[in-house]
Amino acid sequence: MFRCPLILSGFVLLLLVTVGISWWMYAVYFKPDRDLRMVEEAMTILEVSPQMSNWHVNTKDYSDERRLILLSALFRDESLGVPKDIGIQSSRAALDLAIHNGSKEARLVLGKALRDGTFGEKDPRAALAQFRKSLTELQPGIQTGDEDALYVQSLMLKEGLGVKRDSAKAREILKRVAMSRDYATMRSIGITAVYSKAEDRDLEFGKAISRKLIEKGHPDEYRLA
Repeated sequence: MFRCPLILSGFVLLLLVTVGISWWMYAVYFKPDRDLRMVEEAMTILEVSPQMSNWHVNTKDYSDERRLILLSALFRDESLGVPKDIGIQSSRAALDLAIHNGSKEARLVLGKALRDGTFGEKDPRAALAQFRKSLTELQPGIQTGDEDALYVQSLMLKEGLGVKRDSAKAREILKRVAMSRDYATMRSIGITAVYSKAEDRDLEFGKAISRKLIEKGHPDEYRLA
């Protein structure tokens, strides 16, 4: 008399396992592969633009994830020749691919894009979900002092992304981890320190970054050392 419920339960369990495996295969293999093809397609169009002639030279010291974040913005610039629909789809694909490849910062960029309606209508709820997910993913690293996690935490605190804004704490954390960042990130931090509005300007910090960049083989950066 209990056979039918048992068979039904077994079928439901099998269905759930099958759906789970299918989703995992999609998320781990099929979607990243599709995202990569979309990025490569848009990049092929982008490279025809004269404005992109020095792209590979200018980004030779950038990490792959940093390039994907930058490409996400470039794909949406219609003046560079990428059709709008392809540009928006490829822009999202570039961020998703950067997240898949381990970029902690890319999820924040995605959240801000969803908040601002970059890919369509504004979706503050989806944006908040991304910020909260980022904070959850960062917690183990924050607790152990991982500098990548701390850097992204400083970005969240600076802009109030899913957390209460705390500019002072953001600057404190940033100073602890800035010198270990990749070239592109250090350069961005240095520019902000030197050229931001007066109350946020920190020339000594900018000089320290300048000296570090020169040590790393970039003698033309800043000239504040």
